[in-house]
Amino acid sequence: MSQYTFNSLNDKEFELLVRDLLQIDNDITLENFKAGRDEGIDLRYANSENGNLIIQCKHWLKSGLSKLKSHLRNKERPKVERLNPDRYLIATSLGLSPGDKKEIMEIFDPYILEPSDVIGNETLNNLLTKYPKVEEDHYKLWLSSTQIIKRISQEYIRERGDFYTDEIVNKVKLFVPTKDFEKAEKILQEQNLLMITGEPGIGKTMLADFLTFKYLTEGYELTYILKDLDDAEKVFDRNKKQIFYFDDFLGSNYLDILTEKNFDSQIHHLIKAIRRYYDHHMILTSRTTIYNAAKFKSEILDDKKFDVTNYQLELSSYSYKDRGRILYNHIYFSSLDDEYKNKIRENEFYLDIVKHENFNPRIIEFISDKKRIDITKPKDYCKFILESLNNPRTIWKTAFNNQISKLDRLFLLTLFSFDLPISEDKFKKAFNKRLEYESQKNGYDIPIDPYHKSVKVLLDGFIKRFHKHSYSGGTYLNFINPSVTDFLMYYLSQRKSECSKIILSAKFYEQIHTRFLSSKSPINNLFQLSELKPSILRIAYKHSNRPNSRDLNKLLNGRESKIAENTVKELIPKLAKANNVFDPEAISLFLNAYEIPKIQNEIDQNITFYCDYLSTQIHYIEDLYDLETFLKQTGLNSEEFIFKNSEQILHNIQDNIHDYIREVENDDLDFKNSPQHPVYFRDHMRDQVDEAVNKNIRSIKDELEFIGIDSHLIDYTVDDVKPDIFEFTQTILDKFSPNTESSYAPKSSQDNKSHFTESDKKFIKALFS
Repeated sequence: MSQYTFNSLNDKEFELLVRDLLQIDNDITLENFKAGRDEGIDLRYANSENGNLIIQCKHWLKSGLSKLKSHLRNKERPKVERLNPDRYLIATSLGLSPGDKKEIMEIFDPYILEPSDVIGNETLNNLLTKYPKVEEDHYKLWLSSTQIIKRISQEYIRERGDFYTDEIVNKVKLFVPTKDFEKAEKILQEQNLLMITGEPGIGKTMLADFLTFKYLTEGYELTYILKDLDDAEKVFDRNKKQIFYFDDFLGSNYLDILTEKNFDSQIHHLIKAIRRYYDHHMILTSRTTIYNAAKFKSEILDDKKFDVTNYQLELSSYSYKDRGRILYNHIYFSSLDDEYKNKIRENEFYLDIVKHENFNPRIIEFISDKKRIDITKPKDYCKFILESLNNPRTIWKTAFNNQISKLDRLFLLTLFSFDLPISEDKFKKAFNKRLEYESQKNGYDIPIDPYHKSVKVLLDGFIKRFHKHSYSGGTYLNFINPSVTDFLMYYLSQRKSECSKIILSAKFYEQIHTRFLSSKSPINNLFQLSELKPSILRIAYKHSNRPNSRDLNKLLNGRESKIAENTVKELIPKLAKANNVFDPEAISLFLNAYEIPKIQNEIDQNITFYCDYLSTQIHYIEDLYDLETFLKQTGLNSEEFIFKNSEQILHNIQDNIHDYIREVENDDLDFKNSPQHPVYFRDHMRDQVDEAVNKNIRSIKDELEFIGIDSHLIDYTVDDVKPDIFEFTQTILDKFSPNTESSYAPKSSQDNKSHFTESDKKFIKALFS
């Protein structure tokens, strides 16, 4: 049996534990007394036979026994005299000697009748041994036991490396069991599979962690999947009890979605294998927006084929009571000075936080972290909280701009350039390259041992560093949570010059492609093809099976007098026949080379082959404009070439035509004039959606015809898409619901959250009283 310190419980949770133990031990029902902190009553029992029994709970772990005794003597004794109970009990989480009990009895003489009415740590642990059901019901307490923490720590450290005992204990303290936790448990138990979706910061990872903890206590073996599904397949063992955990399984942003070849079919295969065995379970998490985007890209992840309705749990919002418990837990267990904590209680400011439309656990974690607010004075603390809630995207702004050095910022910007997590060895090479660039171009003085110096500052604040002990092995780096990536994306979208420095100092091709060249990147529009420098092309081709850097340097930097004809004759055909050559670097390379008169003939001999290949690599309408520009610059007839290859091009972009047609915005729909009757409303909205879809179809047709695609083939392609439109219309209609103005509006996460009631207010005020 564990010997608990009760340090995983806040004072209100400790009070409930004491209530449950005393009720079952004395076969009575105790009343929770919510009169406030000055009344001197936590629990009460009254009847005509035994008189009036009052119980006071003191969870004073941080203060210690000496301060507790002083408080009891000076603050609580006068209250007890005013209450004049027939019997008074006091329960504390602190350990008490017989002498301590005697002293406390004397303080409250004659109200404490016997030593057993002074209940300390030892008595509470004895009662938990006597009544194990109470221990089981108090999930946070049970989960914090020495044996359980040891079991969880061993598995997490073996598999993840980024979790250590103290971190797990801290997570247990902050956890608030909600109805979503109960639903998730049920789904995972019945389906062997759970996919948790929700917006950033809503608590997906916390919920997944605690479900994993539960299975580890039952003897399951953990496999934590970073990015490589091969790891899971290699350790899959039908003879073991196994829990597989894949956090952000579709990536943390749009650039990551299904980038791996056959990723969707591979994960589908793994899920099917897991669901065959009752003692194999898998937890997946994903941002809602990422998951919805992925469904459009993959037939396997489509609702009907992937059958997500049975095992998906979407976290959309918290009840106000749960919000209050989340906030209270974070403030109670934080290392904030009392000056800051009191500001939250002042004028019931905690109600403003709980009712804020942008409330989520990640922001609460941020504003209650002492390291984040060390430059914020107590008088400005409430303002800081409101600014963080009003603009969640910039919660990292102050810390990034004011609390770390330039070296640390260079570290974070270099880390941002990778598809994460990234191996430590690879990152060090890229970081050193960035520092060399800063030294050469900007005179930056590189400190001694810059890598470890930055890690020491950033670890657990901005980044996490962990070891992977299974098949992939090695040490990895990642941001502490996806909101850091979101902030840096926003930060760089305002700073083109900083983007240029990242690109020009890149060591690896993926640093350029992941964030800056993908057509889906929010910051790729900062650059034009003409701005891509030769050094960028050198990196790109060096790390993607293109011509080696020595030959590429000759081509791009040597110009006419320095380029030998035999090198050019070898290089140009190699480029033309390379794989995956339809990208900005390939086009720029040809255009740069084409400016050199001496090698124009070599390019002309290969250009037709190259362009034919390009037509097979087009996947977006935007790609056609790049191709058209390239063809014009090389002197070819762009309209004739595109018309000739219309069938191939349309085949390639057909899936994306689906996406373009589905881009129906709220502005396209008329809510104000919608009828009141639900049936007529759906007919009205169906007409609205159909009109918006047809408008998109007309726009796409005009755009493709303008570029030069065969108009008859366009009609055939759109006709192929139309059977999908009806189903899509149904999906759109399901997003609408009546609002309070007798009109209709899109459903939002707020629809899932009740109005703030007087009951909510009383509950939250009692927490903070």
